[in-house]
Amino acid sequence: EFARHRIEMLDKQNKERKSKRSKTTEENEEKLVQIKEVMEDQTMTVKEIRDILENQDIEINSSKITAILKVGVDNKTIEKIVPEKRNAPLQYKVVL
Repeated sequence: EFARHRIEMLDKQNKERKSKRSKTTEENEEKLVQIKEVMEDQTMTVKEIRDILENQDIEINSSKITAILKVGVDNKTIEKIVPEKRNAPLQYKVVL
């Protein structure tokens, strides 16, 4: 009976934890919107996106852009384009 009660309490805690959105998640979603505005309907590499954002005085590194783009790929708002040549950089495009 103790174990069942403990499992119920842990399940309740996990449910509450999943429903809360972290501050970082909210910031990344805002940055994803900015990145999509920069990309418009163009196919771009991470470096191109970073250069444009730096020109707009938005400091963000390539690995952070890649992580944010991955979120967009996962929720199907960004398309990841794998080049034919292995040494060519990945490209991304906004899905309309």
